[in-house]
Amino acid sequence: MSRKLTTEQLRQILEESDFELSDNDTDSSGRNSDVQDEPDFVDSDGGLQEPSIFADDDINDPDFDPGEFSRSNIVTEAFYGDYGRNSPEDSPDTVINPPQPVTSSVSQPLRPRRWTAGEVMRLSPQEINNIDEENGWKQEVLPLSRSPYTASSTLHIQGEHSVGSIYRKIVTDEVLDLMVTQTNLYAIQIKQNTNISMHSRMNRWTDVTKADIMKFIGLYMLMGIVQFPTLESHWKLDAIYYHPIFHNVNMSYNRFSSILRCWHFVDNEAPRDPQERLYKIKPLLDLVINNWKSLHTPGECIVIDESMMPFRGRISFRQYNPSKAHKYGLKIYKLCTEEGFVWNYVIYIGRDPEIADLDKPGSVVVQLCDGLLDTGRVVVCDNFYNSVGLAKYLLQRKTDLCGTLRVNRVDLPWAIKIKKMGPKKGELVARQKDNVTVLKWRDKRDVAMISTCHDASMQMSSGYRPISKPTAVLFYNDRKKGIDLSDQLSSYYDPKRKSLAWYKKIALDVLICASVTNATLLYQKLHPTANRKSRKTILQAQQEIIREFLLLDNSSDTNANTLSSPRPSTSSITNQHFLSKIQRKEDNKIIRKRCNGCYEDLRKDGTSWETAAKQVKRVDTECLQCKKTFCLPCFKNKHN
Repeated sequence: MSRKLTTEQLRQILEESDFELSDNDTDSSGRNSDVQDEPDFVDSDGGLQEPSIFADDDINDPDFDPGEFSRSNIVTEAFYGDYGRNSPEDSPDTVINPPQPVTSSVSQPLRPRRWTAGEVMRLSPQEINNIDEENGWKQEVLPLSRSPYTASSTLHIQGEHSVGSIYRKIVTDEVLDLMVTQTNLYAIQIKQNTNISMHSRMNRWTDVTKADIMKFIGLYMLMGIVQFPTLESHWKLDAIYYHPIFHNVNMSYNRFSSILRCWHFVDNEAPRDPQERLYKIKPLLDLVINNWKSLHTPGECIVIDESMMPFRGRISFRQYNPSKAHKYGLKIYKLCTEEGFVWNYVIYIGRDPEIADLDKPGSVVVQLCDGLLDTGRVVVCDNFYNSVGLAKYLLQRKTDLCGTLRVNRVDLPWAIKIKKMGPKKGELVARQKDNVTVLKWRDKRDVAMISTCHDASMQMSSGYRPISKPTAVLFYNDRKKGIDLSDQLSSYYDPKRKSLAWYKKIALDVLICASVTNATLLYQKLHPTANRKSRKTILQAQQEIIREFLLLDNSSDTNANTLSSPRPSTSSITNQHFLSKIQRKEDNKIIRKRCNGCYEDLRKDGTSWETAAKQVKRVDTECLQCKKTFCLPCFKNKHN
């Protein structure tokens, strides 16, 4: 509170400041002849004006904040108190002129005060509310109206379709032709640029066809259902690993391994942009993602989140996220529908796109939603993406935003940032500005939300123990599960292995995990009236696609008879099998060959073919009936 000064006290202040004007020491013009320069706070009329207590260097400093001084009224109270208005005890000769506003040579308007968290923490709740209101955040939260939804959820396929036929609309002939062409081309490049061993499988390479690629994809899908510790285990004859399909589809393990090694999607020797880090997989991604978009248009609500593909190899854009189940891997941004259909798929390559007036996470949201904005949709994101700037940008594009929020984001009201919620559940604080609502609600912990289509109203939740929750929280919980459902369905029969190259892992994730899930969800949307028992599961859908790609009979009885029958026993013809010496060469030299029985035993024990070829016995005896070489112990084991 300012204090009043009497005339004598004011005159004493002026005497101590050495700027008192005496009536006896003035010239004809009324100026003091002894004083050459008048002080800054004495005007031409001899009255007092507000002194400039700021140096010119301070005023020109861009970080200088004169509002900090004007709020505390330092100048007015220290020099004038309540003077500036006439008092009854003042004589006409001692009337003090009111202080004049501060003037400076700076033409720019003064910037508002930048408060720090420490300063705001020392303020009262009313003062904090006043600061928020100065910044436009109002305590009164009004209901928000939504932009009219002008699009519609559309399936671009009609009629009766099986899961296999829907999947073939995703993995089209164009996708298969790309893999056939680039795989054969890469095999040629390997032979030309690599010093191949004489025992290498590549010496027996023959160009793949579309049927070979389909069979290759079908076998990889089957490996997601029938899982063995190694790829080679699927072709073993051991009773533990023996599976008839792998021995009856006319593709050996050597052929499968050769195709896997040469599996490619782009010409490595073609000119490319050095900044494009995804050049090895980009042609395949573009084709498959465009096929996803051509089959289905999302509805009113779309969900955005990221997933982690496990990968521990050396690559510049590998990520570490301790909150994920797979801490090391490639980060993938996905846009899904509420049901889990993956509509867009973007791989993080160490740098995100940047859009003016948006941060990098907000720019990712706009990139994923390309083609879906300006139609009145609602975008649901978590706190990694959401900000006030993103909400304002989407409102300009006729799109709403709802999701959780980090309280350290810029442009948030102080009441949301520093509000300490009590231990009791249900406490709520909310602010609203320009159709953007931000709130903090106390559950087991503080939950901050942002929404452009919800107010601060509460609603009872559904479940075993209904409780009152904000409408924005209930909306977010109900819609956000779409991305989690997609990841869950894709992980059930995932065939990816640790030893794969990064671009081959992405190819399997796109061609098998995501595409099979999308095909299954589209089949369910085409048959909405089917009861729960007759609806296709991911396992049933994957089995149907495997049968189509491997050209298996759809009859379970026929498959059981043709594929599961045991191999013929040799015990009934043992008497017709006998060992005989291998005929010598013309120069009477003995011919020795590897024992076939010893070699198979070593391979069943997990020994590599190179090590087994070195360790196996060399014998000069063979079975004329089997046309194979055996040592005596192996011959007895095989025929008795």
